[in-house]
Parts: sequence; structure tokens; C-alpha cells
Amino acid sequence: MSKDNYNEKTLREYLLGLLPEADTERLDELSVTEEKFAQDLRRVEDDLIDAYVNDELTGRELLHFPRQYLRSQLGVERVRFAQALRDSNQLRDEQDPETEVETRPIASARSLLSFGDWSTLKWGLVTASLLICLIVSWFIFQQLRQPNAGTPQLPDGTAKSERQGSSEPDPKANEKPTPTGDAKIDPEHQAQQSPTPQANPPSPSRVVAFVLKPQLRTVSQPVELTIPNHITTVALTLQLEPGDTTYYRPILTEASSDRAVWQGGSVKSTTTDGMSVLQVRVPGALLTQGAYKIRVVGVYPDGTTETTSEYNFRIVR
Repeated sequence: MSKDNYNEKTLREYLLGLLPEADTERLDELSVTEEKFAQDLRRVEDDLIDAYVNDELTGRELLHFPRQYLRSQLGVERVRFAQALRDSNQLRDEQDPETEVETRPIASARSLLSFGDWSTLKWGLVTASLLICLIVSWFIFQQLRQPNAGTPQLPDGTAKSERQGSSEPDPKANEKPTPTGDAKIDPEHQAQQSPTPQANPPSPSRVVAFVLKPQLRTVSQPVELTIPNHITTVALTLQLEPGDTTYYRPILTEASSDRAVWQGGSVKSTTTDGMSVLQVRVPGALLTQGAYKIRVVGVYPDGTTETTSEYNFRIVR
């Protein structure tokens, strides 16, 4: 079997273990050496799992699917994830009335633009303008009726203009208050009078989230994660393979040189839809365009560590 002599039916039979041993070995080799074959195989595998979840498999495929995917923990987790995704999409379709609501403003705008009798609209605008003018005039009239409107008052209740018209000078006008021996300065009052510099508000955090699955033998190329330049934090949900510990430490390295770029602390795994996951937040400035790898190290109660999973991905900006 040549590298181009395969179709979707052949790939489904390969994934279900229905091909002869010789053809299976050749396809195993292609899954590692040929990028296009690996991509096609991954697409067919996702479609096969979705078909099983949606009760679309029949005959030999339905008979052999549990033997290949439901006997391993990883296969069971992938089927559960597909079922959860299907249920979530169905619930969203049932409870999403946004399409109908969003069409109403558009219909209202169209009805306004298609208004036929413009004379009625013109008189309506004239009436609204007259009403606004009457309200403004009434407000100005009420302001003018108030006595001594606009005249500032002094603390003793007299108008400032009256005090300035007096010919007698005020002996206390230029006198500065001096503290006496019994006078005390209230620290709280002094703190209220002294201006305090206001710190610049922090810039809002911009987060983008991705879900990464454990690497399988049928996947040879890293997934691509597109990150806009304004993103400050990259939130990664790592699906974990079954293990003997609940604490893990993520290490981010460059795929080409295996140089450590970032290392997180010991994080406890959580469970989402029956699957054990690890929530990791990486600063967006550390992820430039290129290939990376996250190595998850299990931390055991006795202090020993062991690499449990690896996740290869490529950043695109």
C-alpha cells in the first residue's frame, strides 16, 4: 500500500483494527513519517468518535469500536469528552434566543427608513423642537426669579458685593491665623486636607483560553494556537492521563532546544465532566511565535517526581 493509496474507509478500518497485519504496519509507519497522513488520520478518528456518540455506527464498526476505544482509560475519556461537548451544544441551541432578539432592532430600523409619509415625521420634529424650547425657557425663568442669584455669600451671611462697598477696612482681612499654645492640630483633619496622589489604574487583563489533549501515537504534528498581540495571559486546560497523584508541576520549554522558558508551582488537578484536568496560566509575553512543549511532572507524597504527560503546540501571532 503506497502512501497515497488510502481513503476514509481504509482509515476507519485501520483505527478499528479491521485491516490485515501487513497493511496495519505500513499505516503505522505512515502515521509517523507522513504529515498529511497523520492529519487525515486524526480527522477520521474524531469523526469516528462523534459518529459513535451520535449513534451513527452500524455493523462491524459498531461491534469493533468498544474493543478499540472502551478498553483503555484514554479512549473512555475521549468518548466522555465528545458526549459532554454534544450535550453542551444541544443545550446552547435550545436556550439561545439571541437570533430572534437581534433581528428586532434591524426590523425597526428598516420600518423607519421605509416611512412613506414624511410630512407627518416633519411636523413631529417641529413639535419636539418647540417643546424643548419651552422647557429651556422655563428653566431660565426659574433661575432669574431666585433672589441674589449668582451672588456669592460670605460666611457671616452678607453678600460679597455689600462687604466690598463698605468704606471701612476690615482689620482682620490681612491677619493670618496663628496657632496658640492650647491649639492642637487634628491629624485626621490634616490628612484630609493634604492631597494624596492617585495611582494609575492597572491595565485590564486580557486572557485567551485553550484546551490541550494528551499526545497520542496517531498525532505527530503540534496543534497551532493563535494568540493576538494584546493578550496578557494564556489560560491552558490540560487533559491529564490517569495517574497515582493529584498534584502536578507544569514546565514550559522551547521545542527546538528544550530550554525551560517558564515553570509553575505544584498545582492540584480538578475534575471536569468526569475528566482529570490541570489549569495552567502562562504570561502571554513569554509566548512568541514558534514551537513549544509543556511537560507535566507528577509530584508524589514521598517527594519523588515523574513526567506523566507532554503537550506539543505551536504559537502563531
